[in-house]
Amino acid sequence: MGFDVQKCRLWYENNGLLLQVFFETLKYELYVEKPSYGISAALNDLGGHAGLWLGLSVISIVEVCGLIILLVMYCVTCGGLKTRPDDDDFAADERIQDVEEVKKELDIADENEKDLDLSDEEDEPTPNKEENAKEK
Repeated sequence: MGFDVQKCRLWYENNGLLLQVFFETLKYELYVEKPSYGISAALNDLGGHAGLWLGLSVISIVEVCGLIILLVMYCVTCGGLKTRPDDDDFAADERIQDVEEVKKELDIADENEKDLDLSDEEDEPTPNKEENAKEK
């Protein structure tokens, strides 16, 4: 099979079409896509969340370790491990000092009330049985 330029040109002249296409107007719309959530913002959020969850995980692990240590100590001592504050702690505690002061004030108030009750009883004369009988 040979290639004949004349035959090819003749075939395209008979079967070919020249078509010219024009735009209706020269106006156009340009669509530009850009990310609303950038890579830097995504990395910042990812780092923030990772730090938060990692921090929570570390705190949880430390608390679980502390719980295990306390449970082991409780089992080893058969529940007899008691901690008491020192006497210095009791002496320095303002709450205990305030309670002691309130106790003293209440004791003084009770003594004053008893004195008032006794003085009231002494001032009132007790009626005799005979006087009560005459009035009736």
